Amino acid sequence: MTGQRGSGGSRRMPALGQRADTREIRKRRARARRQRRLARIDLALGLAAAIILTVLSPGLAITFLVAGLALIAVLVSSLIVRRRR
Repeated sequence: MTGQRGSGGSRRMPALGQRADTREIRKRRARARRQRRLARIDLALGLAAAIILTVLSPGLAITFLVAGLALIAVLVSSLIVRRRR
């Protein structure tokens, strides 16, 4: 025993700037995950609405037009979200 306490081997404490950078990276990653999850939910809701409209309505030609417009709106929304990043 050499009597050294708390040496911890080769572990070192990161500098204050590195900790702040790590926090910022974690925040950005969490924000990106949240945005991807919201985009998936948006797309799923659009697809579900299109399917429901197609199945439940009697006039298929009109339904396909409305469903197509809904899908186009969802795709445009997704593209706008991607461009903001």
